[in-house]
Amino acid sequence: MTSLVIPNGKTDLAWTHFNLMVLCPVCQNEYQPEMVSFCSVCGWDLTPCPPAFQQRQSLQEAWARQVWEKLQDLEKIAQTDRLKDLSLNREPQEILTSKTLIFTSKTLQELRSERGINYTPLRCLLEARQWREADEETTRLMLLAAKREKVGYLDLYAIRDFPCTDLFTINQLWLEYSRGHFGFSVQKRIWESLANQKQSASEADLGDYLGWRKQGQWLDYDDLIFDLRSPQGHLPVGFAWWVVWWCISLSRVVVYEVFERLKSCKF
Repeated sequence: MTSLVIPNGKTDLAWTHFNLMVLCPVCQNEYQPEMVSFCSVCGWDLTPCPPAFQQRQSLQEAWARQVWEKLQDLEKIAQTDRLKDLSLNREPQEILTSKTLIFTSKTLQELRSERGINYTPLRCLLEARQWREADEETTRLMLLAAKREKVGYLDLYAIRDFPCTDLFTINQLWLEYSRGHFGFSVQKRIWESLANQKQSASEADLGDYLGWRKQGQWLDYDDLIFDLRSPQGHLPVGFAWWVVWWCISLSRVVVYEVFERLKSCKF
């Protein structure tokens, strides 16, 4: 059969007798519709979205393409560094380990917020090691800080405008009471290490490393591990786990926007 490549989403009944190949909207990898759910290269969810959500999906795809291009640039830099290491008879840097993420505990004297959010209940839950309740409270407080409690979820634009002071407070609380095991900044450093070490690090790679995926499948929220036996960086996660039936993995791209927000907030 003839194999054709056509733009994503643009099919024609006239072509149904061909073995059609479609391009991933993020990395341009070829795939056959109805044969795969996720891109094997970048991990993007290839599930078609209803027409009513096409505009939102287009915005998400444009952002994801930017992230993918950045990853390719990072990989080129990492490749150069690995060649330098080999030329100097040095071992390339290993994937981030717990020893490189030691957190020096500092008591948070003041729980600051730009939006007047009370973070004391979150601190109490974390101090009591009620990790699931703390994760759910984190999601609730982030919605409040982003002024999206009525909407019920965070999108890319909410994260880009998320108050730095509140992001810092939430991150420090998780770092403090997990002794550096959990936190946004932990997840960010793991992602950066993966991006530097793998030729084409993807959302799926991060999900595997943080324990958000098992045997190639994204876990349901109830199946996550809410204790310190979980992989490093496993929590917080609820803020990105809102379930949208039409494109579930789109919800998780807000994780990468949090990483970008951490950079812009300079911590």
